[in-house]
Amino acid sequence: MASEEPVIDYGLNEDRKCSDLYRRGYRSGPVKRTLSWAVPLLDHYRTVMDFGCGLATSGDYLDFQHYVGVDIDRGQIDRLLRENTDDRCTFARGDIADQLELDACDLGLCIGVLQHIPTDRIDAALDTIASLSTQQVISVCPHSSGHGLHLTVKPADWWEQRLQDHLQIVHAGDNRFVCRS
Repeated sequence: MASEEPVIDYGLNEDRKCSDLYRRGYRSGPVKRTLSWAVPLLDHYRTVMDFGCGLATSGDYLDFQHYVGVDIDRGQIDRLLRENTDDRCTFARGDIADQLELDACDLGLCIGVLQHIPTDRIDAALDTIASLSTQQVISVCPHSSGHGLHLTVKPADWWEQRLQDHLQIVHAGDNRFVCRS
């Protein structure tokens, strides 16, 4: 008799891993570096959706009229909802590999997030990003984190091809991309 594979709740597992990281003091370092590179390359934008917003630090480096932070980590979104004092910002819990019931925006950010998604869900995540934003800033890490957090560890050319299958890459450099839908 063949044993069945255990069903793994990807969302719950990611929620737990991310919550643990934030409790241990994790901060989003690549955000400032990526946005410093990307912002001069962008067309005008007013509305921003941050896919995998984490601590929502990207808003510190952008000029926007409305910001929507989306993250799979329930505890993180609850904290952001409690502590946010900027009425231009809203936050929603969601898995970017699922269709999200949100209004589209001018600029979609996905900085250091895609490698945390299982390989078989990358295309769905990119479809969501493309459908909810007209231009995008995306960065990926093609290396293992050493903590079991990077579920999709692929070389840079694999990521670039994946992005090209869903978006038009306008600028690229050092695993960072400015794209358009």
